[in-house]
Amino acid sequence: MFARLLAVIVVFVFAGAVSAQVGARDRAIEFYREGKYADAVRLLEETVQADPKDREAWIYLGAAYVHSGNDKLARKAFRKTDTRQRDDQ
Repeated sequence: MFARLLAVIVVFVFAGAVSAQVGARDRAIEFYREGKYADAVRLLEETVQADPKDREAWIYLGAAYVHSGNDKLARKAFRKTDTRQRDDQ
């Protein structure tokens, strides 16, 4: 009985964490669209740290870096969006 209860709690905690991360990304995109690039960068950096495979977050992060004048970080972020296999790696 305890094992089942523990499993259910783990599922709800994990689902809540995923939902919160998507919520942070959505908030960051809103900040980006409102021109609040520093706020967008902060949330998007947290988002990609939690989920490095979130391509949309990387795209917006790169764009927010461009608007913030940080071209070097923008290039790094945009490189993360390329999911194709490369022969040179």
